[in-house]
Amino acid sequence: MRILILSGAMLAMAGCCFGGGAAPAPPINIAPGFAPQPTTGSGTAGGITDANTLNSECRGNIPLVAQHSLNVTAQVPNLTVMVNCPGGDTTLVVRLSDGRVLCDDDGGGYPNPMVSGSFPAGTHQIYVGTYNPSATGAGFTLGFTTSPTVT
Repeated sequence: MRILILSGAMLAMAGCCFGGGAAPAPPINIAPGFAPQPTTGSGTAGGITDANTLNSECRGNIPLVAQHSLNVTAQVPNLTVMVNCPGGDTTLVVRLSDGRVLCDDDGGGYPNPMVSGSFPAGTHQIYVGTYNPSATGAGFTLGFTTSPTVT
């Protein structure tokens, strides 16, 4: 029996080259009252993992490794996470630090997903998927806000 141990760099490469998406972006850090609003990140949507493996209500195909980590220093009661992807129909999965999984398909208006809620302090994993498994690779912008006027 052979045991293969991969370093973090090798694991990131494996995710990149075998349908898992690019290596994760640097963490996004927010605290209550954060600025600017929205705070944004970007990436490439899609992957080979069916999102319903994280929550049976989730849709789409996500990467093996979350594209973004969101570090929240203290609870943010009304945080909205939204995706804008002009190049495809995207889905959103957020695994909160407390183990809950939030997901959406078109809550931000077709084809863009959006989730809102109370985010506890901790590190949350964010996956941006594609509704169609063959539509991976579209660029997206991820936005974080507590303002109801930001869309």
